[in-house]
Amino acid sequence: MKLPKLRMSAESVFCISLFFVFTCWAFASPNGSVPDEAFHLKSIYCYGKKLGPCEVPKFITDEPCFGWGPGGGNGSPHPDTTPACVDETSLTTKVKISTDSTNEGTNSYQGGYYGFMHNFVAESLRTTVFRIRMLNTAICSTVIFLILRISRHRQNLARAFIFAVVATYVPLAFYFIPSVSTASWSFIGPTASWVPLLILFDSAAQRNEKNRATFIVLICLLLSFASKPEALVYTFLVFLSTFLLSNKSFKVKIELVVLLIAIVRPLIELLTTISANTAVIFRGFSGSEATTFFSPYYTSHNLPKIISLYAGQWAQTLGDTDFTTPSTTMLLSFVAMSTILIIGFRSFSKYKFLVISLYLFLMAAVPTVILNLSQRQVGAYITARYLWAMLFGLLFVANWTASRNFVSDQSKQVAIACGAANFAAIGALFAVLRRYTVGASSTSWNLDADKLWWWNTPVTPLTLLGLAFVVQTIFFGSAYKILTRTEEADMPLPLSSRSR
Repeated sequence: MKLPKLRMSAESVFCISLFFVFTCWAFASPNGSVPDEAFHLKSIYCYGKKLGPCEVPKFITDEPCFGWGPGGGNGSPHPDTTPACVDETSLTTKVKISTDSTNEGTNSYQGGYYGFMHNFVAESLRTTVFRIRMLNTAICSTVIFLILRISRHRQNLARAFIFAVVATYVPLAFYFIPSVSTASWSFIGPTASWVPLLILFDSAAQRNEKNRATFIVLICLLLSFASKPEALVYTFLVFLSTFLLSNKSFKVKIELVVLLIAIVRPLIELLTTISANTAVIFRGFSGSEATTFFSPYYTSHNLPKIISLYAGQWAQTLGDTDFTTPSTTMLLSFVAMSTILIIGFRSFSKYKFLVISLYLFLMAAVPTVILNLSQRQVGAYITARYLWAMLFGLLFVANWTASRNFVSDQSKQVAIACGAANFAAIGALFAVLRRYTVGASSTSWNLDADKLWWWNTPVTPLTLLGLAFVVQTIFFGSAYKILTRTEEADMPLPLSSRSR
């Protein structure tokens, strides 16, 4: 009797393995390890309580004893203080705080993210954090699955997207997407918009394709609108870039581009009337020191440092001042990114060069303007995570081609990129686990000799690292499969078969 084969497409393997990669990273760090996590958690617990005190777990009322010191990143870091210093009762004991210290009082972010996550608050802080991290993991994995589904007959879009994922997800996306930070949605929203918008702008696309693309675009817009102010701006830049890439009439392009640029400010001011929190783009977080888009004081400080964020900090800085990944992670991430850029150059054209040049200009100008108007400087407050969505877009545009079925002999280069990204990711995860078990300066490889394993699970830190290596290898292996297959080989992957 011959049993049927269990078959699964490379895209399905890619998304399922990504879910488990995110899961491993979600368990790698304790509550309070992600920058601004205390603020985000207080805002989630206190959502909707604009007047009067609000009850939150005691743990999030003070800076974590193992964190960056007083001031949310401005104080002295404690790289060798692990979560063993935490009083376990502070995770369940509730104290009253003023909503002035939450998003209800500061209006720093739009608030939709906090309102949605408020529905998943539990008695234990650890349970709340686990729920939110896993929910963000599921959202990202599902959105990517939908993207790969609508682009399964458009290899140019699927490959450009996966190239960008391989080049930029390590380590920032792996760290921040499965977290409680609003950065999770501000990562997903703009970056997931590229493929569906290009399908919407394609006059040859069928109605059912456009309907599915519209659905995904709406999800991305909701994620961007509910998360952070700059996510809205980055999503608008994706809209502008995809329009330039897809439209064939140069005259129409120029006229509409001028029109779109002209309505940027009125559009955001309209959004401000809908949600007062988006006004932070223009009025800043405090005061009104920056009165122009290119304030001399802020521009002279921010513009040069923004380049350094793109040049390396995106692969190294995870916290504000406390934690960085090993130099090998930055080196291997650079190898993966540069290799993928070289692959993209194979499909270069004059017009694509013009679009990339414009995008590179915007990568420097747009963050500078946002920082100027928000009275912020690159440094303790602003790190590479604020610019990650822009970097993703550059990799996508570099590897985009107009031909749906563009294929070139690039298996060796793809193998180098995927392999480098895989080992960069495992090195970064090891560093994260070491930071929160035996201390950042420890030279021991025995992560199980921990001062405290934060999560109440039978899985030890070393076991988690081993599981992560397996699922990350499957993840990057499926990416290699998708990126190197030909149109004729676009068939489901047989996972197992058996006969007797």
